[in-house]
Amino acid sequence: MTVAMPFSSSVLTGAIDKRRPVQTPILDRHFTRRRQVGTPNVQLEIVDGPEGLAVAISHGVQSRRAPNGTESGVTVTIPRFSEHDTIKASDLIGLREAGGQNLRTLQQVYVRKLDDIRRRFDRTQEYMAIKGCFGQVVDGKGTVIATYDVPSVENVTFSDAAQDNPVDVFDDVGTSLARALGGVPGIMHAYAGISAYKMIRNHPKVLELLTGTASANTLLATGELRVLSGVVIHKFVGVYADLAGTDQVYIPDDEILILSEESAFEVVNGPCETPDGLVAQEWYVDTWQERDPPATFLRVETNPLPVVTRPEAVRRLKVS
Repeated sequence: MTVAMPFSSSVLTGAIDKRRPVQTPILDRHFTRRRQVGTPNVQLEIVDGPEGLAVAISHGVQSRRAPNGTESGVTVTIPRFSEHDTIKASDLIGLREAGGQNLRTLQQVYVRKLDDIRRRFDRTQEYMAIKGCFGQVVDGKGTVIATYDVPSVENVTFSDAAQDNPVDVFDDVGTSLARALGGVPGIMHAYAGISAYKMIRNHPKVLELLTGTASANTLLATGELRVLSGVVIHKFVGVYADLAGTDQVYIPDDEILILSEESAFEVVNGPCETPDGLVAQEWYVDTWQERDPPATFLRVETNPLPVVTRPEAVRRLKVS
């Protein structure tokens, strides 16, 4: 018995492109631009400050040459991620019916295999995006892929009411981000590790603001603090398993990562390797058959690089 292969590579590639089996909030909210390139080696353009202003010229004279601005370039190799799984003949027992196969159930087998790989790849992209905001994009083994000159972490003290006031701290962060971006910072989001979040929530100044307000009702209903000084607060407690199988947090428990939606970071996608050469697309799914033991191999590839295009628009707080 051989394993039938009723779905073409293009159909499976289209399917995985539409699948979203895991949430990636930082990637989806802040790395909103996507760019496809045709080579694994690219030069990234990093903006080093707010843009300047245009200068008026007289009518009838030659146009003014546009200034180069404050961009800098760095050349990197886009990381390649490629994994395969197998669909064995034994996986398909019971799927056959009179006149052929139950394609609907067979499709579910393929989707489950694709989702398992896409889930891991998406979590890896989220991990790389967060690490990029910390200054270095690294893969699951810790290999440095790209380095961004983000501001150093700032130390704040919320555990003592006589020390830093979270309301003022987040207000100052908003002002700092606005000046770094050269305009209104838009919606700002703070992703707080669990201990940092609790120190914000339990600070006397914050508790005063919650007394008898709609925010207090929200806190009671959801268990989470929502907005402080124009910054949306997120309790970020997600974990991933490292190569040793040990759970690790994306953001340290005592840290806060603050980003603006106006930063508009991007993900650069390199070309996928296929039997026909490099193909400029975000995802590629390949299949092939083995006869002994009967199985279909299912390979998924993607080549993403999260780019912190405006490193000065990142803020990190270490809370004590």
